[in-house]
Amino acid sequence: MEKIEPNSTENGIVTKQTTDWHTINWKRAYRTVRKLRRRIFLATREGKWRKVNKLQRLMLRSYSNILISVRQAAQLKYWQKHPWRR
Repeated sequence: MEKIEPNSTENGIVTKQTTDWHTINWKRAYRTVRKLRRRIFLATREGKWRKVNKLQRLMLRSYSNILISVRQAAQLKYWQKHPWRR
């Protein structure tokens, strides 16, 4: 996994190396995020609030979560610009 630099000189997320969108294992990224969401849900249901907080922090810093968020935003932006292609 690549390291995310929180203090970047540019706007946006900066990583050590560029990400090639065609080589990303999207199935694994979605599975990782789904498992984290499930763990947060179960910890919430059990009332383990410290664990919920730790898992939420892990989710925010997860590279898979960032990839999925960027992909979702890009797809949304595309369909807003091209509504006739649906």
